[in-house]
Amino acid sequence: MAENSIHHPKLRPLDIRRVEQGGQHLLSVNDPMRLTDQAMLINHRQASVLALCDGTRDALTLVADLGSRYGIHVLLPEMEQLLQDLDENLLLEGPRFQEACQRALVAYRQAPYRRPSLAGAVYPTEAIDVQRTLDDFCAQSPPADLLGQRQGEVVGILTPHIDYARGHQVYAGVWQQVIPDLSDYDLIVVLGTDHAGGPGKLTLTRQHYATPWGTLPTDLEVVEALIRGQGAAVALEEELHHVREHSIELALVWLHYALHRGNGSPLPENKLPPVVPILCGHMEPFIQNQGSPESHREFATLLDTLRFTMERRRTLVVASGDLAHVGPAFGDAAPLGAQERTSLQEDDAGSLAAISRGDAPAFFQGLQAEDDRRRVCGLTPIYLAMQLLGGNVSGTVTDYAQCPADIDGGSLVSIAGAVWRRNP
Repeated sequence: MAENSIHHPKLRPLDIRRVEQGGQHLLSVNDPMRLTDQAMLINHRQASVLALCDGTRDALTLVADLGSRYGIHVLLPEMEQLLQDLDENLLLEGPRFQEACQRALVAYRQAPYRRPSLAGAVYPTEAIDVQRTLDDFCAQSPPADLLGQRQGEVVGILTPHIDYARGHQVYAGVWQQVIPDLSDYDLIVVLGTDHAGGPGKLTLTRQHYATPWGTLPTDLEVVEALIRGQGAAVALEEELHHVREHSIELALVWLHYALHRGNGSPLPENKLPPVVPILCGHMEPFIQNQGSPESHREFATLLDTLRFTMERRRTLVVASGDLAHVGPAFGDAAPLGAQERTSLQEDDAGSLAAISRGDAPAFFQGLQAEDDRRRVCGLTPIYLAMQLLGGNVSGTVTDYAQCPADIDGGSLVSIAGAVWRRNP
């Protein structure tokens, strides 16, 4: 057995979901980076093994601890076979996983652009069909009349990154607010949640992002400045996450659509404003008072570099982030009823009030005070967007929705759209 992977097996961060097959309750274990599309199905006995795979135990110790802790008895060959299967499915840290990452990264960087990963799943593959779909969404959700609040230049928006089927009303509401002005921007900075990202990570890429209408150019000058600031080893350490992460992709499809619609016809690529796509990892250490986001070096360097750029170029900042993730689908004990839905909306309203003020510290501190029990996955991009825009902005929430996250409706993802304007 390989010394660095299955001799002392350490489980990678994985996407684990409950499934039922043949009347048996199983867990489907998936690689969130999709280095392999093959899910591994495991039973409850095997799931207990996964809980012990933290890199400190060899196979013999796993067998012993499984018996002493859970009363589950397995033979050593059975344990070794399970570990072998986990390794072959790229679910363990180690040489096999690292080699697969390197191959995938080389392929990604050599491609002419970052290929859409959700075309055909979340939205149609053909441009004419996407155009028709988003046109229909906009027709169903005409933009709110914000006439009395339209003073000041639009400098930022909050957009969801949930799938379009559940979130189209909120998407349509916020993107229609910026359609008239989009062609006036010199730069679009997109901050998206990296669901697989490490704590405080900010991940760049030099690749251009493709949509069904063509390619949105990445501003390489700005990206290189950001990479120099962080150092390539830090800024590109998790670049492979760009391949499958959906938060930026779903925002850029709407951006490309809105640019064409605002112009009245498709824009040639040399007329499209360049984009800076940035994936943002989680802020759990800061929530737990292990440092503060204000003093985090990577955050400060990114903000300083982008602010310098924004002084010279008219920039739109896009935060692609959802709000709460609550209910049994996300680990909570009980499903949400009517009272809990109302309570969730009230808690979300507190976060949206801070967003409306453009108050990044208050937004973060509100979630920290509750230990982020709502699991706001858009915390980092929303926080950084408001820090980037500075205090002299006002926000308007365009829409809010609670979307079902399981077939029973007892789990929810809440989303919102918002527009930030520079105070006159």
